[in-house]
Amino acid sequence: MSTKKEYRSLNFTEKNKLITDRENGMSYDKLAQKYKVAKSTISGIMKRKETIIEKSTWKVSSKQRRVRKAKFEQLEERVYEDFIKLKESPFKVVTNTWITERALQISAELGLVRFMASNRWLQRFKERYNLSAQQSSGESAKVNMDSVQNWLEKNKDVLLKYKPNDIFNCDESGLFFKMLPNKTVHFKGEKCHGGTQSKQRLTVHFTTNMSGTEKLPPLIIGKTRRPRNFPKLQKGKCHFSLSQLGCYYRHNRKAWMDSSLFEEYLKLLQAKFSKENRHILLLLDNFIAHKLNHLNLNNVKLLFLPANTTSVSQPLDQGIIRSFKAHYRKDLLNHYWNLIKVDKVPKEVDVWLAIRLILDAWRKVNSETIHNCFKKALPGIHSNGEDGYDSDATEIEQPFTSDQVEIQPDVVKHFFSSTSQFDDYVQFDDDLLIGDDLAKTNHPDEAMDVDEQSGEEDEEPEEEMISNKQAIDAVLLLLRHSTQNGLGSSPIIANLTSHFNDLTAKTINSKRQSNIDSFFKPISK
Repeated sequence: MSTKKEYRSLNFTEKNKLITDRENGMSYDKLAQKYKVAKSTISGIMKRKETIIEKSTWKVSSKQRRVRKAKFEQLEERVYEDFIKLKESPFKVVTNTWITERALQISAELGLVRFMASNRWLQRFKERYNLSAQQSSGESAKVNMDSVQNWLEKNKDVLLKYKPNDIFNCDESGLFFKMLPNKTVHFKGEKCHGGTQSKQRLTVHFTTNMSGTEKLPPLIIGKTRRPRNFPKLQKGKCHFSLSQLGCYYRHNRKAWMDSSLFEEYLKLLQAKFSKENRHILLLLDNFIAHKLNHLNLNNVKLLFLPANTTSVSQPLDQGIIRSFKAHYRKDLLNHYWNLIKVDKVPKEVDVWLAIRLILDAWRKVNSETIHNCFKKALPGIHSNGEDGYDSDATEIEQPFTSDQVEIQPDVVKHFFSSTSQFDDYVQFDDDLLIGDDLAKTNHPDEAMDVDEQSGEEDEEPEEEMISNKQAIDAVLLLLRHSTQNGLGSSPIIANLTSHFNDLTAKTINSKRQSNIDSFFKPISK
């Protein structure tokens, strides 16, 4: 009884070796025996040898058995070119998120409406260009600890010159502000396509001091000048005031930080600390928009962290931003879940509500977490018992521990298959672009996408302003509801009453002063 021969599939390296052996005179029988393939397979390989040799010059893994020609070849070539530039840049580590976001931007420039930067596309792109997970993962980037140590030694005197209350760190992070855990979940009527996520993003700029006692209002960068539900701009003003929103809000085409916005922010810091008669030290990374050597800041000294080391040297990256995002994601899920539980159809979170959630999440990041993250990033600085700093960073294994958020079991059941997936959800947008390190200019708006150059400013539809009368009726309704439910002595009642009084006073002052004749009809003669 004859045994069935076992044949195998050859990868590109093996096919090239087979072609070389055949051209050197090896017979089909010996080739079949050496490579354990059928003679018909050898014949097919030799017929396609020019194609195989050509494909072998592509940037593909030698272990691959076949290569599919890219459907969007021009797009992928540009993504790969930018990948190489960014890998050589001192500012960025290339990640999967960066690749997909860059591909979406280029697809918009090229007018590729049908392009979707799906996980399947990403995987095939990486296979075609022989990119491993290690090459595109920020976690694998090796930090030169010698440069960190040298920087600490060089700047130790400067750091110790300032008290913990006056040492600040600032950094930006991208935020998919309405993204749910399941990428397949979207709202009815909303088109689900590759460019959707990029339109649902904000950039949030954080600033906090070493002691954790002063978290400054964040600077939030969106795409629209006046998002829905925002207040009216004050007369003569081009930006919303801090008192109106509780944060600084600016906009540009890509919702990115650029040098003009950062310059404006530094001037706000200078004005603040000059008024308080304080001198502070501001630690920041080498992101191109931060490089503003022409500014004269008498009360704010800039100290740049060593390049390519922010994963260990930047305090905000040690767990402060992660803590913020954990709180934000938890509150976002609770918002949706609570509406579902009371049989309300959840509406999409807009920028106005996102800002409310952002401010609340930033408020929840506690001083202990901030304190620990600074100590981890700056070992030996203010760790000798002064100013309440009585332990070294080497004793702290996980600065974020004190801020771990607990997710309700029913929320986990609805949105996740396990609690461990929440961490992945929190970190999903950690690698979002927050500016353009590839651009020759410091102003990303000067290097806008093709579609952006021809289009108008991205504005959201105007929504009717709520009148004072409508607000008064709503507050009265809440007061009745709270009283009927036994909350008469609750602070809620006092707050609502105070708000009611403010609204009525504002309404009265906005009306024209009336005289007694206004209340009576004139007597007809």
